[in-house]
Amino acid sequence: MSDKTPTQKRVVSVERAQRKGLTTQDLILIAVLLAAGAVLKLTVASFLSFAGMKPNFVIAMYCLAIILTRPKLPQSIVIGLIAGIMCQIPMLNATPLVNIASETLGALACGLLIHVPLRIAHKVDFNPLFTTFLSTAVSGYTFAIIVGLMNGMALPVILVTYAVMVFGTGVFNAILVQILTPLLRKVLKRNPAETEKRQRSTAPVAAIEDEAAAARKAGAIEIRDFTFTYRESSEPVVRDINLSIPAGAFVGITGAAGSGKSTLTYAMNGIIPHCYPGDFYGSVEVGGLDTCNASLTDISRIVGSVCQDIDSQIVTSIVEDEMLYGLENFGVPHDQISERVDEALADMGISELRDRVIASLSGGQKQKVAIASILALKPDVLVLDEPTAELDPASSLQVFRLLERYAREHGTTVVVVEQKIALLSEFADMLVIVDNGRIRFADTPANVLAHAQELLEIGVNCPRSTTLMARLTADEIYDGPVCRNVGEAHDALSGLLDQAPLPLRNESEALA
Repeated sequence: MSDKTPTQKRVVSVERAQRKGLTTQDLILIAVLLAAGAVLKLTVASFLSFAGMKPNFVIAMYCLAIILTRPKLPQSIVIGLIAGIMCQIPMLNATPLVNIASETLGALACGLLIHVPLRIAHKVDFNPLFTTFLSTAVSGYTFAIIVGLMNGMALPVILVTYAVMVFGTGVFNAILVQILTPLLRKVLKRNPAETEKRQRSTAPVAAIEDEAAAARKAGAIEIRDFTFTYRESSEPVVRDINLSIPAGAFVGITGAAGSGKSTLTYAMNGIIPHCYPGDFYGSVEVGGLDTCNASLTDISRIVGSVCQDIDSQIVTSIVEDEMLYGLENFGVPHDQISERVDEALADMGISELRDRVIASLSGGQKQKVAIASILALKPDVLVLDEPTAELDPASSLQVFRLLERYAREHGTTVVVVEQKIALLSEFADMLVIVDNGRIRFADTPANVLAHAQELLEIGVNCPRSTTLMARLTADEIYDGPVCRNVGEAHDALSGLLDQAPLPLRNESEALA
């Protein structure tokens, strides 16, 4: 389905768009967890039994595998089928063939239930607890019913007789998986930023360059009637967004906290809808690719992203290894890699950090490493969320100068979300102000800053030079163009003094 007119809207099933299939890393993780479940059931489970209840580690581990990898429903069924077949290992179960049916149905239930939103206060996700308990109950009762009917028991008797064992085992499994899920997600870096990196393709560089050329021809970013509601929210975070960003533009996005700035960038780099579930209306096209129809792999060949949470984006322990990670995953020829690493580190002024352990770096140094690792990939679109949050003013200025030069020399589209509006106003071609999920202004910095009073009312601070000259304009002392920085304000004030009466000029010169 595609959106070709601004008035046409759609709702995208995020779960359907989220996964194109299991990766090699997913398959390895599933195999390890299933093997661990079988070993634990044979060795540890008997020591943890109580009143006929004990954890079933096979069920717990395939539930954990499905929760972590979020496969398609048929893939979940296959995982359950493999778990059931594993139960035919001698001594794993007295009636192993029954487990093929019970574990397959349990995995089917798990594959369905992982999409149920159960996040409390936007932080604690209780879906693993809920999903594992019900999946264990499905598997347990399937097993009990088949065995009971084979032994001539009536169905009500089976349900009552096995209730304590089934639900007790479900509680054990649910608690275990609820504890392990956030721990493994952290260890495996199963978050949107890491998922984006992990799904990048090793397609030939020629193919990437072909798509990059197409991106430049198609125009960089086209957003039409975009509205998005996170699955755990009842109200849209952004609504009715229409924005056109030409290729090679330097765009600054700012607004009050919680206005929807980050959500807008997630739509540009494909994190929405591929990683964050919710209701997606309208269309977002980057380099001619519809972000709902294109895979995250295809989008990431065009868009390079720097997240606000730098630690979530860094995947290695050494600076040079972090630089090499993306280059090797993209299949960049070996003879180009060293030059790209040298150039990116030098551009960021961190060549001396090449061999440093990332854990020993300051927050600002980590941000520079993250930006350098993306620049080394030479993407056609750069999306950066608060790239100077941990940097001092001098380093922040250095980063913006680098981004401006990079955009000019490579024809790269740069989109920066930043609170430092003075920097955005000085370097950006276009300034976008987001207010309560909507675009309030999208124009040149001078035209946007002309609305200084309105910006202050919605929580956006203007540069001090702009505020000063706006006051002089309100007092009918100055009627020239908007001043974005100290240099422009100095020139404007100098012009005012040149036009002032001679006594005032003399007094000003004496003070100077």
